[in-house]
Parts: sequence; C-alpha cells; structure tokens
Amino acid sequence: MLALLRAVPKIHLGAVAYLEAYIDFVNPKLILSRTDNNATLWQLKRRTNSTYKVALIQNGWRTPHETSISKPVGLLDNTVDTYFSFGNCSSTLIAGYIRANFVEIGSLKANHYEHFTRNYLGADIALISTYREKDKKSYREFDKFIENLSKVCLKKSLSIIVIGCQIGETEQLKELSYYENLIWHCNWKFHKKIDTVASYEALRLVRLVIVENSTLGYESLVLGMRTGFFTVRAKNFATEQFAQMLGLDARGKFWTNDATAEEIERILSYLSDATEVQWRIDSGAIIGQLISHDFRNIKLRSYVREILN
Repeated sequence: MLALLRAVPKIHLGAVAYLEAYIDFVNPKLILSRTDNNATLWQLKRRTNSTYKVALIQNGWRTPHETSISKPVGLLDNTVDTYFSFGNCSSTLIAGYIRANFVEIGSLKANHYEHFTRNYLGADIALISTYREKDKKSYREFDKFIENLSKVCLKKSLSIIVIGCQIGETEQLKELSYYENLIWHCNWKFHKKIDTVASYEALRLVRLVIVENSTLGYESLVLGMRTGFFTVRAKNFATEQFAQMLGLDARGKFWTNDATAEEIERILSYLSDATEVQWRIDSGAIIGQLISHDFRNIKLRSYVREILN
C-alpha cells in the first residue's frame, strides 16, 4: 500500500509506475524474474538514474510467431541488463524485442539434471502431452496422429507413457479421458503432472521421446534423450514447426510434418536404431543452436553472487 500511495502522484498510474514505486521502497540490487515475456518488466530500466540490475530468465520455448509477446514499435524503453536465454536461436529472436546482454544457459529447470540415459524401466516411448481442453477443436489432426502412433506401437510391441501436462484433478481427468478414447491398440499408461519435476522424472523411465510442440521436447533433447518432433496440427504448420528459426526442411531424420503411420514408423525406427555416433552427427549441431545445458545453473548462480557481493 505504501508503494501504491507513492505511485499515485504520477501522471500516468499503471503497472510500471507502481513497480517503480515499489522498487524505490525496497531498494534492491537485483530484479530477477522468470517471467521473460512481460513487457512491463522490459521497461524497468527506463529511468536513467536506476541503480539496480534487471535480469530475465526464459521460461518457455519462443518462436518467430510468439503470441504471448508483441513486437514493440521501438526498443527505447525495452531494456534489461541480462537475459538468460535457452540458446542462440532464442537470443537472436528476443533481440528483436528488447536490448540486453544475452547469456545462454538453457532451461532453468532442466539444468537441475545431468544428461539422462535411455533405459527400459517404465516404457519404450514417452509421449509428451500438449493437450488443452480450450484448444480441443484444433486437435482433429492430432487425434489421427495418436491413433496411428498407437497402431505402430502395437505392430512393433512398444509401450507408451503419456506425460500429462495438466495440473488439477478436473483437467487431468479430461486429459486422461482424451487419450483413453484414442490409445487402445497398445500397452500404455498415463503419468500425471503432480508437481514441477514430475515430467522430468518420467523422462528417466523411457528409451525414446515423442512430442508435437512443447518446451519439454527441447529440454528432452538437451538432456540426452532421443526425441522425435511431429508438427501435425494445421494451425502449427506456419508458426511452430521444429527448429523453425534454423530454416530446416519440413522433414528430417527426427522431425516431420507428416502424421501417417509410415512416417511415424520411420522416425521411431531411426530413433531406436541409430548408433550414438550417428545420432550425435545428425542432432548435435541442431541441438547446440536451440538449447544449451548449464548443469546446476552455474552461470546464473555466479551472476547473482557477483551482483550481491
């Protein structure tokens, strides 16, 4: 309330004015946020006499057609000291929105883990769910993809873990019901997202990973999991294809826009049969541009420590 009262005399009272008043009241050395796509936070350095540092941490995969942020008219007020990005592609993209010193650290959460090793403890394949009840109408193509995937898995005697993305009992039941109506050809089970690390722990239990469009898919790659990317919903063809910023073809060794059973089998066969050397050759350069891996977040810890000291 004290910060709000301090902000009232300003001509244009708004989110930035309130935050500036709050910042002056607290007098911090560093403002650190995982909300990297909020334009309000991009303006906290607009005052020339500010003494604090502002650092943002990328919290999700970004594309050239990012819908959660709008490109500014100019970059004059959109400045932060440091932006901790997933990798080179993200740094290049975000540089069109804000001015910053870009430090590539990968995913803050994925960095809690060392590289995973493929195993058979839970299932052959992890399917990373991106199901949203509100987007149900756009999942018609995805429905067919899931049906074809289950048929291929039956043919090849492969089991599936569906890694759920919904939090909350009601939404989880809807998500489970969606897959129950589609996956009936093979051995599968549903892994609920009970906390923030549940999805990562599920990745430990499988040999291969399949995903449509999800940040967790990119994290899976950098953690060493062989991951197949499918862009199967028509609405994502123009905006969310795999590694879109790299200008790759629509069809590659471990990614495709084709949801047919034949294409699914091709991707699964490659992921399963490629030697480690071949996988590194085919994926290494691509992964290196998309997402880094800074185990234990050493870069971020060092940055914070340096400022506080």
